[in-house]
Amino acid sequence: MEETPEKLDWVTRRADCELDAAFQKLAVDVEEDVGIFNSRFTLESPQAIVFRKRAEYPMFSVHRRLPAGTVKVVFSLKSDRIEIEDECGVQALSVIPFLADSGRCKFQVGGEEIEQWQLRRKALEAILFKPTPR
Repeated sequence: MEETPEKLDWVTRRADCELDAAFQKLAVDVEEDVGIFNSRFTLESPQAIVFRKRAEYPMFSVHRRLPAGTVKVVFSLKSDRIEIEDECGVQALSVIPFLADSGRCKFQVGGEEIEQWQLRRKALEAILFKPTPR
């Protein structure tokens, strides 16, 4: 069980955990994950992992090109949640950031409370480490 801090600037922490701020931080960290993966694993050009962010839409995605086609995971900011799904709709996560009693910004996925890195792993592990053509 996490320890509750005795003193905490909860207002700043709560503001940093607002939906838009949490989505922007998630985008930065997913892009970093892709960079780390690409620096550790040398893939043939057709199978490269690519991070894409479109400024005009509140969304970003991770693509992996395979001989049978491209697989991708799309992260979208909705009015009350973050949606994560693969292009086939096989994996769909609806997540909500919240400030936990520990003072950490966490994510609610179904009935589960998870850290941001765990959310990234859930969303990206299959496309990075076990890609399957669809």
